[in-house]
Formats: sequence, structure tokens, C-alpha cells
Amino acid sequence: MKQKNIFLIIIFIVLIYSCDYYGSRKKPVNKQGEEWIINEDGDSVLNRYKKDGSLLSFTTYKDRLKNGLAVKYYKNGKVQFKIMYKDSYKDGEVIWYYDNGNIYRISNYVRGKIEGVQKKYYESGNLMAEIPYQNGEVQIGLKEYTKDGKLKKIYPTIKYELIDKLAFENKYILRLYLSNKSKAVKYYKYYKFPEQNTSWKEKIKSKDGVGNLVYNIYKGDYIMKKEVIRAEYKTSLGNIYVIEKTINVAADNKRF
Repeated sequence: MKQKNIFLIIIFIVLIYSCDYYGSRKKPVNKQGEEWIINEDGDSVLNRYKKDGSLLSFTTYKDRLKNGLAVKYYKNGKVQFKIMYKDSYKDGEVIWYYDNGNIYRISNYVRGKIEGVQKKYYESGNLMAEIPYQNGEVQIGLKEYTKDGKLKKIYPTIKYELIDKLAFENKYILRLYLSNKSKAVKYYKYYKFPEQNTSWKEKIKSKDGVGNLVYNIYKGDYIMKKEVIRAEYKTSLGNIYVIEKTINVAADNKRF
């Protein structure tokens, strides 16, 4: 009888460990309010909790990398954002919400970079903006809407001056500014490489909305080139409006 009881106890212990191994396992909530749930296939979920014990966020993992859905919640319990991950990169649809439950922004990511048209909404639910992206960089073609749904059409253009200081300073300056004199702008020299489907930009020094591209041209030298200038203007709605302009720059610092 005694041996039979011992045998039953051993079987019971084996069953407990088998369930723990082959089913989901939970690690106790730590001091940071984190709890790991490990599934039988090795996938896991990291839960984070608020001080009151309610769920703050959860993130799914596979092979120790973020894979799948991650969600965070506001204090009122509504969803703050939903992010899809692949190998710890944002990959797929990413949605941010207002605390009233309405969508604020929808973006599509590919390997950590925004690709396609990002959409933003007013808190009321009406469309605010459509912002085109390629390879993580905002592109020409921003569309913004008023709260009553009307398309905004008035935006600034790039203006410029060519300043000749060759005689005494050996300098020739391309000065840039916007038609609305806004200070909320950044200027770049822009290079496109269509074959590789890539682009590159070099920041131009600017202050108070005015950019200065300085060419040092010494006696006997000259320049003759086309500059593609890119201006990134921050609108009143907080979006980036891209403007591009090709400017011919030609100057000759003659010896005599």
C-alpha cells in the first residue's frame, strides 16, 4: 500500500512538470511590473502592468526578437497604439489612437521604415493629412485637410538670391528662403539615384528660415552646376511639406 502511494505521488509530480513544460509557463511579475509568458513552442509574450495591476502593454516575441503584435494602453484602458513587428523591426501596419478611441495615425512599415501613404486624423475622426513616404523619407505630395474636409491648397515656394562676393572674399553665395518667410524650414542639397531607388541629402546651414550655400571660388576658378534644393517645411498642422527646386549656379572668378 505504501509503495502504491509513493508510485502515485511520483506520477503526480511527473504530470505537473509535463504540463509546465509542454504548456504555457509564467514567470512571476518582477519589481518593474513585467511578466513573461513562455509558450510551448518557445514563443513568448511580455506583459507590463501599471501600479494598480491593470495591463499597460504587451509585446510578442519569437527567437528573442519582437515578432507579431505589440499593444500599449492609456490610463483609461483604451488602446494607445498597435504595432506589428518582424525580427524587432516595425513591419506592417502601425496604428496610433487618441485616448477617446479614435484613430490618430496609420502608417505602413517595411523593415523599420515607413512606406506608402501615412494617414493622420483629427480627434473627431475626420481625415487630417495624407503624407507620402518612400524608404522612410517623406516625399512630395502632402495633402492636408481642414476640420470640415476641405483640401488645403496654399503652400510656400522656394525663393533664392545669388550673392557675388568674389572680388574680396572669393565667395559666391546661394541664399535660400521661403515665399512666406517661414522660419520652420530646413534646406538640403538633394541627390537622387533612380537606378538604386535611393536618394541622399546634405543639410545646408540655415538660421531663422534663411539658408546659405557658400561656394569658395579662388582666382582663376569657376563653377557651373545645377543644384537640386530640397526644402522641408513644417506646416501649421505639424506635417512636413516637401518642396524641390533646381537652380543653375554659374560664377567665374577671373584673375583680371
